[in-house]
Amino acid sequence: MCSVDDSGSGPCGWNDPNFIVDERHVKITVDVEGYSKKHIKVTTRGNTIDVNAHKEEDKKDEVVTKNFNTSYDIPPGYDILNISARLNDGKLVIVVPVERKHDGVSRNVEIH
Repeated sequence: MCSVDDSGSGPCGWNDPNFIVDERHVKITVDVEGYSKKHIKVTTRGNTIDVNAHKEEDKKDEVVTKNFNTSYDIPPGYDILNISARLNDGKLVIVVPVERKHDGVSRNVEIH
């Protein structure tokens, strides 16, 4: 598992264009070449994003199994409950938006 701080670098030696942290979002690009959307599962636990892929292929007299698992710790201040993910050309792109601050915003609250 790798974690990243607000500067976009972490213990994995990241200054990596595949893991970008800025004031708007965290953007993670994962190479999942050979897997389709049905083989990939993205889940969250606390501030951690887990990416798991599993694929079985029948080859003549054998079954070939491929597995891929990785986890990313997301820094505080990002809204992990509103992540999005898309798969395009063997690249899985996960975007975690910054948490919206509500300081100074007023609104009427309906009473039920």
